[in-house]
Amino acid sequence: MVKPIGALNKRARQALERRDLNRQHRSKLRSALRKAQEAIDSKSDSSSDFVREAVSLAAHSASKGVIHRNKASRISSRLMKKLNLSGLAKPTAKKKATKAKATKAKATKAKATKAK
Repeated sequence: MVKPIGALNKRARQALERRDLNRQHRSKLRSALRKAQEAIDSKSDSSSDFVREAVSLAAHSASKGVIHRNKASRISSRLMKKLNLSGLAKPTAKKKATKAKATKAKATKAKATKAK
């Protein structure tokens, strides 16, 4: 089936728009990666923030299809490894104990009182 010329023009227009958006995403990602690398190399205190932003942008770019998800994973893995080796990584907060055990104990106690 021969496609009408209008449809071909639309596809070409869409491809150009997509290319521009992909270029913007890639450029933003490269800039963030460069900033993160420089922050780690200069032993900056804010290096974990730059790394977090770069990893976030890599994941976002992968979800949009700008880069492959394996590449995004590779980028984040290498950045985190470099950050951890530099000793600048901020420790994450420990998770608090959940209330599941307390709730379970209350439920057992309630069942025991009902049975009496």
